[in-house]
Amino acid sequence: MPKLKRHPEFNAPENKAAIFALKKVKILEGNIDRLDALGEDALVAMNEIGYLNPILDKKYEDYKELLRKRAEKQHQAHAREASLQSEALRQQERLAKDQERYWATNQPAQDWSLFKALEGVPGINTTQPSHHHHHHHQHHHEIQQEFQYPEHVQRQHHSQRPNHTSTIRQQPLTPTPTGPPPPLPSKPVTNSAPNLPPKIFEDDVHEFSQGLRTMTVPLRLLDRFLNIVRPNTLKKLETCGILAGVLSRNKLTVTTLIIPKQTATSDTCSTTNEDELFEFQMERDLMTLGWIHTHPTQTCFMSSVDLHTHCSYQLMLPEAIAIVCAPSHEKDYGVFRLTDPPGLQVITNCRQKPLFHQHPGENDIYTDACDQGHVELADLDLDIVDLRSK
Repeated sequence: MPKLKRHPEFNAPENKAAIFALKKVKILEGNIDRLDALGEDALVAMNEIGYLNPILDKKYEDYKELLRKRAEKQHQAHAREASLQSEALRQQERLAKDQERYWATNQPAQDWSLFKALEGVPGINTTQPSHHHHHHHQHHHEIQQEFQYPEHVQRQHHSQRPNHTSTIRQQPLTPTPTGPPPPLPSKPVTNSAPNLPPKIFEDDVHEFSQGLRTMTVPLRLLDRFLNIVRPNTLKKLETCGILAGVLSRNKLTVTTLIIPKQTATSDTCSTTNEDELFEFQMERDLMTLGWIHTHPTQTCFMSSVDLHTHCSYQLMLPEAIAIVCAPSHEKDYGVFRLTDPPGLQVITNCRQKPLFHQHPGENDIYTDACDQGHVELADLDLDIVDLRSK
């Protein structure tokens, strides 16, 4: 090609098609040479790309489905908002029509008069007063048709009484002179402030006056949880659940038991796919009030793993509880929380690496939250949601 470019007829118009074909052949030969140089590595890369294509396509389809669901939710929200607005407009129109009908049927009469309006009113007499004699016999006179307000009030005298006249003189009204108000008596000033009244504590606070709110737990929670997780218990596998509920009138109530997706051994259990759990609670405005788990092979107590797990719950919510179920032993359950102080501080500052380890003051780290604590059991309804089957 370099020598061909120096030919005098290289740029001739009739040779352009042939020159273009030669260039394409040259480019193709160069690509083949590069593929030969790559050898097996190129084939492996192409195979990997072919393997990734279905995965990428699946991810893309999932993403499109997510966008579709979001758009559908937004459309439903807009539809609800439009429905509420239209209902509000209809309500306003109904009120306006009701007001129009009211004023149309309650117009004041055209021939209204004070005389007619006062007829029958207690204490109002629409007749002229008559004269009385000494036996107090009253003579009735004809009722006048209208009120007439006299310009001067005249007093008439009976013939039996002595003839005399009296006049009423109007005295000019003069204001009574008043001076400035007398000064208030001075009070003795003391430098000492009055004693403050004692603080009043509400009935719904517990745990050494720390202000913990009362938490109500349904009685049927324990039995229903143990029945659901019985297959795992027979396999000697731990199972955990989340206690979710609401806050109303300064009281916490467990309303829902959520069993999330999880992995388990005989001594531990860990939740997976936390996004699904978080989304479920957010959609239903449910608070995380604590957790519950089983000890299929051990007694009812809080292990070091349990203490560190519960520490995060209690840091987010001081009233959070941990329920431990040990169905194979005498005391099959306990409702616990970290003491504060010293338990919460001990676990928060613990930096020990082994999964199971000892803490200083083991007997004072956690306590029973049910007996004389802030937790009470009551016969309440309970919703159970098992996310493991979804």
